[in-house]
Amino acid sequence: SIIRSIGTFPVDRKRSDMSALRNSMQVLGEGKALGIFPEGTRSKTGEIGQFKAGAVMIAAKSQVPIVPAAIYVKKSKMRLFSRPVIIFGKPLTPKKLDIIGKVSSEKIHSATEVLTERVKTLRRNAERSLY
Repeated sequence: SIIRSIGTFPVDRKRSDMSALRNSMQVLGEGKALGIFPEGTRSKTGEIGQFKAGAVMIAAKSQVPIVPAAIYVKKSKMRLFSRPVIIFGKPLTPKKLDIIGKVSSEKIHSATEVLTERVKTLRRNAERSLY
């Protein structure tokens, strides 16, 4: 209930969750920010996993930019109240991602790869900032 009180909503990661898509579009339609973990889960190893297409699909449907971000906590310092380094990148507009108008699955896949690479670069920069 604490998590829900800050505006979160559940997402079924095993299938296309139309309820989550509607909730996402409502949040963006209200002019609010929408935070998405594009991997669909937390990493147990600390490595960036395979991104799902949801973030890019929502950006294509809503025509809003994606602000990539990376979170990093030095493993030797990871504790309950560890202070993570969070780095935000420049916004990726739908035009820059080539997801304007009718968008093919190939374009969604390509844009997801661009987002993945951008987050990996930000993550490397976050890691360097701790040393």
